[in-house]
Amino acid sequence: MEYEIRNYSSYDDDPRFVVRSDTGNISNISDRMVRLAAKITEIYAGDIFYDIDTLNRVVESGKNHAWLLCLREDGTCLHDISFHRNELDGIEFDNFVYDGCGIEEYIQFWRLSCIDGDVELKRVYLTKQWRTRVQNEQMDQCK
Repeated sequence: MEYEIRNYSSYDDDPRFVVRSDTGNISNISDRMVRLAAKITEIYAGDIFYDIDTLNRVVESGKNHAWLLCLREDGTCLHDISFHRNELDGIEFDNFVYDGCGIEEYIQFWRLSCIDGDVELKRVYLTKQWRTRVQNEQMDQCK
């Protein structure tokens, strides 16, 4: 099952759901990531430091990249997302999303992106994509 990533809020500048940095200093982004991990996780909140390190390396390299930051009770993780289509790259989330599987279930999702030096952390949600066979074939041809 594929999921589409959608904005959590229709207000693009709501500070509760969006944090941006247009300089190499991403301390405001890192701060929000640490606060989210501390608020949501019960154990392994320190996983967020690996995610922040990954972000720092991409910012320093000047490359463009996008991830889905997933938070659950037992930690955090980053998943690469398709840069232009805003879709997950072959990650199977059916066992972890809205499935009632307890501690392993993701609670919040945030889109983390670094585009031309601009870094953004934005709250998002996932919705299942129900496509027909023809639509799936057309999408496969675009890849």
